[in-house]
Formats: sequence, structure tokens, C-alpha cells
Amino acid sequence: MRLRRAWLVVGLIGVLVLAWLAWAGDALGTAAGERTWTDVLRRLVGMIESASVNQVPADQLWEAAARGMIGALDDPYGQYLDVKSFEQLESSIAGSYEGIGVTIEALQGRVLIVNVFPQGPAARVGLHGADVLVEADGKPLKGMAPEAVAGLLRGPAGTPVRLLVMREGWDEPREIVVVREKIVIPSVESRMLGD
Repeated sequence: MRLRRAWLVVGLIGVLVLAWLAWAGDALGTAAGERTWTDVLRRLVGMIESASVNQVPADQLWEAAARGMIGALDDPYGQYLDVKSFEQLESSIAGSYEGIGVTIEALQGRVLIVNVFPQGPAARVGLHGADVLVEADGKPLKGMAPEAVAGLLRGPAGTPVRLLVMREGWDEPREIVVVREKIVIPSVESRMLGD
């Protein structure tokens, strides 16, 4: 009876040890798997840096990986912001920035002015809603993301930006120079409608 009880205790301890080893193995395997993916990413960056025809800096590759991971979340509100984009977001939340005083959007590969802030520099030089921005300082804007175009339009107050603009009714684009200013984003716009 004692021998039987001893074997039962040894068997129970053995089962517990095997269960613990299985759990530890899964935990170690997960940790090893994470290290493997990190190693894979490091190796990829190294291979691209050494063997790619196009030289892409490592920081751009890591940033692209970060964008890809955030993009895989399938979350319309999840977005990776680099330093410049984050600063632009902060300035728009703060209610002011330095630029020309327009809002833009991409439409069929073209950059369209949606709104011109009244009394802003863009309004004073005659830019209108529905104008198409073709170039900024000689850089073609076709197919460029609105955030990238906004980065070209923003800059220190007092500095000019040379725009090539197309408008309905014009035969060809015209050059318009706008001097950047501090733009206060209006919280509310109003006008009297009469009686």
C-alpha cells in the first residue's frame, strides 16, 4: 500500500513537472518567436541596405515597418505620425500655424483648394476654392498626399512659396507667389442673412 502511494505521488509530481515544462516551452517558444521576427526585420533592413539598387536609409525602412504594423490594425483612427506630421497635427489642434491659409484635398490625383481663409495671404493674392495646385516651388504636386502638400505650403512666416495654379476658364496654369503668415484657424464663421 505504501509503495503504491509512493508511486502515485511520484506519478503526480511527474505529471505536474511535464505540465510545467509544456507551459514553459510554450512561453519560451513565444519569446523565441518574437526574437525571430525582430531578427527577421533586422536582417531585412540589412539586406535592403546592402543589396538594393535604390539606397534607402535604415530609418525610413523602420518607419515603413511601423506604418505597415499600424496599417494592419484595420482601425480608421489608428495612424502612425512622424515628427513633422505630429507637429502639423499639434498646430491644427492649437488653432494656428504658419502657412498660406488654405485647406486642400486630393481629388483624382490632383490637389484641390477646398477653402481659402478670409483675410489670409492666399485670399489676398486671389486664390479661390476649386483652384488646382499644380506645383509648389517647382515641385509637381500631382498624386502627392495632401499631408505632404500641406508640408510644402507651411513654413516660417515671411517666407514665400511659388505656386503654379490652374483654374477653370484659364488656358494654362499661372504662377502665384504667396508669402506665408501666422494663420489663425477660425473656430466659427458667420455672416448676416438679413431678416
